[in-house]
Amino acid sequence: MKFTYELADSGWADVYWELDGKVQYFFVSYISDALGDFLNCLVNLLPQSQPKKFFKNSFLWHAEPSGYNWTIELFGDSNIRVKIESVTDAFDPSSDRKVEMDLVCNLDQFLEMIVESVEVLLSKHGFIGYKETWVNHDFPISAYLKLKYYCLTKDNYPIQEKSNAPFGDYYISDFQHEMNLFVTDLKP
Repeated sequence: MKFTYELADSGWADVYWELDGKVQYFFVSYISDALGDFLNCLVNLLPQSQPKKFFKNSFLWHAEPSGYNWTIELFGDSNIRVKIESVTDAFDPSSDRKVEMDLVCNLDQFLEMIVESVEVLLSKHGFIGYKETWVNHDFPISAYLKLKYYCLTKDNYPIQEKSNAPFGDYYISDFQHEMNLFVTDLKP
């Protein structure tokens, strides 16, 4: 299993994914927040993130004018099912679709592969370089750190809910812990 996500040019990313002998290439555009949508979808699949009824996630990667519609859902206790359909027109819901991949893989192995790929991307571009190259969207740091924490601990990232009556609730996390997590190696 191999996955790479590389910024190719201003507003474009090259993505390569190989699983069980099947290979898929994607050339995606900044029109969508491709990496952010992908990582946030994966965060939503973490075991304690959402009530069971929310274990299906979809998002669209734009490729101008075509696109790739991803659906990722839990499949059993430790696997996910990833279905990717190419669409001829990303802005037309009735456009032709073709299934490019429809595979099942281990959730933990998939997440580790994605986090490793994202770390390669970050080491090459940094946060500011990512934004300048990707153009429309900042690097999805919160989702990245939640996924990395899960890969290291098999638990959700610790956040605290606070009450601010009468204005509602808010959440806090430990900034120093986040910075330490950022520099922690995924594999010792």
